[in-house]
Amino acid sequence: MPKENYSSLENALRLMNIFTVEKPEYHLNELADKLSIAPSTVHRLLTTLRSEGFVVKDSLSNKYRLGVSIRALENVLRKEMNLFHLSQDILEEIVIRTNLSASLAIIFQESTFILNAIEVDNPFFSKYCYIGKQTSFLSTSSGKVLLLSKNDHDILQFEEQSMVTKLRQQLKVNGFIDGNEDNQIGITTIAVPIKNKKNEIIASLEMMGTKIQIHTNVQALKEAGIKLSNKIKSQ
Repeated sequence: MPKENYSSLENALRLMNIFTVEKPEYHLNELADKLSIAPSTVHRLLTTLRSEGFVVKDSLSNKYRLGVSIRALENVLRKEMNLFHLSQDILEEIVIRTNLSASLAIIFQESTFILNAIEVDNPFFSKYCYIGKQTSFLSTSSGKVLLLSKNDHDILQFEEQSMVTKLRQQLKVNGFIDGNEDNQIGITTIAVPIKNKKNEIIASLEMMGTKIQIHTNVQALKEAGIKLSNKIKSQ
């Protein structure tokens, strides 16, 4: 039986999945019919997707098709598919052990990109932790870890030099980096680096929960980070 109510994210994914090689373009009303939702809702989704480059509109035909951002995303996922698979059981282990949401992030288009994620059944976490989410480096603990993976020249161009120094020290002393607590619902994050054979940071493993939950389970995340790094190094 088909699901009756979908979130905006689910509808956006359903919408993009309609486009195929055989039929790459659609009018707005065609998309609304296929999704069984109001044209006004589809228009809002398309407006958001257009602003991010995921769909484009032909000015002559008024039809929509997938944009270049989708192609870039496909390339990233294809390139990092091994990392995605290697992380799956690690993320599952974290969630089972801590009952907290966990994710794996990489750098994509000069931002933090969630490559893989598993959410616990908690409505507060759904907008924070999902595959494909992109955020600035300083907005999450994963982003802060990934910022430290950049070369010295790129980091010197970064405006928050004092922040970078503090992050380096925190990672060196603690082995992890804290995120910023969301004061509205008390959610915070913590992340550890994932390294390759050259001991370079290539990704970050992040856990999400309340401040008390996070710090109760720091060791579990650190152990998971080491385990994933070792799996990568053995490839």
